[in-house]
Amino acid sequence: MEEGHSYTEVESMPSAIETARRNVKIYTMNDWLNVFHVARSTRGNNKTNGNYTITELLYSDTIDLKYVAANVINNRTTENEGKRVNWLKVKIMRYEKHKPGLIIFKYNHSDLEFKSIRTA
Repeated sequence: MEEGHSYTEVESMPSAIETARRNVKIYTMNDWLNVFHVARSTRGNNKTNGNYTITELLYSDTIDLKYVAANVINNRTTENEGKRVNWLKVKIMRYEKHKPGLIIFKYNHSDLEFKSIRTA
């Protein structure tokens, strides 16, 4: 990923939440949920959109990423052709539902073929 080229539309959400909470006293998690619900950016095309949709998660919905990194993704350094992966130079990553356990990537947009890593 190139530095400075990872902007996504959801990056405006923290700013909208901060603006919505400015004059609100927050004492409980429910207070935060109310702020999240009413926060909405009024810039650009978002003027006509409704409030954010909030989905409350349970503790059982969380994933232990240390466990995943240690036990599910076994290979993070060598591509299928045996060459070392330079993660700082990867420009495109693709995951395909019908190819679980495979990370497909390119170092350049002009490369014709993708390289891949088998993770499991």
